[in-house]
Amino acid sequence: MQLGLDEMIGRLIGKVSLIQFKNAGEEVRKGEPIAVLYQGEKKVRLFSPIDGTIVKKNADIENAPQKFMEDPYRTNWFYQIRPKNLSEDLSHLKIAEKTKAWWSQELNRLREFVTGNLPQKAFAGATLTDGGTSIDGLIEHFDNKMVEEFEARFLRR
Repeated sequence: MQLGLDEMIGRLIGKVSLIQFKNAGEEVRKGEPIAVLYQGEKKVRLFSPIDGTIVKKNADIENAPQKFMEDPYRTNWFYQIRPKNLSEDLSHLKIAEKTKAWWSQELNRLREFVTGNLPQKAFAGATLTDGGTSIDGLIEHFDNKMVEEFEARFLRR
């Protein structure tokens, strides 16, 4: 199973200067950090959605982290993982119509989070509250406390 970022999270994170990966052979547990993406001093932790063993990490992305969003679904995955219990893990993932409903809910939650926490209210209003989807690099505008809150609300589920 290949594991990486979806387009929404990738766009939110924006430009990345370094990605800290785990190594092949390491065990991963659902809900535990699996990678750290850096924007200078700022970091965003990604959490594993499954239990398993890392078979391979994507050295191409490790060596050129700025390219992680060029083709996230085909070539720029982060890991190949051997799941411990694939059928159980798949039952927790959103597929087809459930994905559309989830996407809409998450975008609404993100709008609320940004407008309630981002000090630059004009910036938040222009990007999300009017229904716009200009979310590219939004995390660049977060302070470290807000990044931690974002992780807790959107990345640890």
